[in-house]
Amino acid sequence: MAGKRVLVIGGNFGGLTAALEVKAELGGDVDVTVVSASQRFLFNPSLIWLPFGKRGPVDITFPLEPVFAAHHVGFVHAEATAIDPAARMVTTAGGSYGYDYLVIATGYRNKFDVVPGLGPDGYAQTITTLADAERAGTAWAKFLDDPGPVVIGATQGASCFGAAYEFLFNC
Repeated sequence: MAGKRVLVIGGNFGGLTAALEVKAELGGDVDVTVVSASQRFLFNPSLIWLPFGKRGPVDITFPLEPVFAAHHVGFVHAEATAIDPAARMVTTAGGSYGYDYLVIATGYRNKFDVVPGLGPDGYAQTITTLADAERAGTAWAKFLDDPGPVVIGATQGASCFGAAYEFLFNC
């Protein structure tokens, strides 16, 4: 595997772990680079506490670049916009990056269209991203000014119902 290039798309749990483990196992035999749309790692399980002011963004994030630099892993702060598997190339807004092996670890995406009115543009809040949790905190503060009924739940296809229950117990 000498001289092989591993490109990881995504800098959160999956991407961070993949990059550090590959580099730890193969050391100088591999060049590892992470491409991430975010400059910061986000400890997603703590998003549950943001809307209630029990944690702030600085408490649950840290900069990625110093961690990767300490482990001799390259870091590119850019969003991957295209993958060309035939050419083994990933395109970002800041340039293109070749690879011999590609790890895609971008995490999940919300699918708000499964229920009418779901999502930040509807009548519901989510805490699946930092921006979502901050919006939920604003909505929670507004709710406290004029309380009413609250429904907490998860939609079809949701893989993690735990956060909904944790949210309920924080209310």
